[in-house]
Amino acid sequence: MLATYAELSASIRSEATAHQYKGALRRYLAYRKQEELSDLLEGAQAQPKIIESDIIAYLVYLKQQQKISWSSRNGELSALKHFYKMNDITLNWYKIGRYLGEHTIVEDRTKYSTVQSNLVDLNS
Repeated sequence: MLATYAELSASIRSEATAHQYKGALRRYLAYRKQEELSDLLEGAQAQPKIIESDIIAYLVYLKQQQKISWSSRNGELSALKHFYKMNDITLNWYKIGRYLGEHTIVEDRTKYSTVQSNLVDLNS
């Protein structure tokens, strides 16, 4: 059982990914009003459907109330998926993933003119 952040980090190749997953798990714990990773595992083997429902509710919360982007929601889900898989908890990730919503690309990104681009290059 990977019940600490250090144990979980050891199972991740990239330090940046480990840092992101740690933050994602802390946010999920705060959402669940829990304090320790081990709290997420209590009764997990016996009640995977409850865990699935909790994760789905969290994704819906991030999308509808927090207005978090698809990419950020996907990052949060990746951290949860890694945590539960490393703890041998089998969940229906296909079903859970369907609640991420549609992956849309923001079209109104700032477009720089040639003059603005040259100014950015000069200031670098």
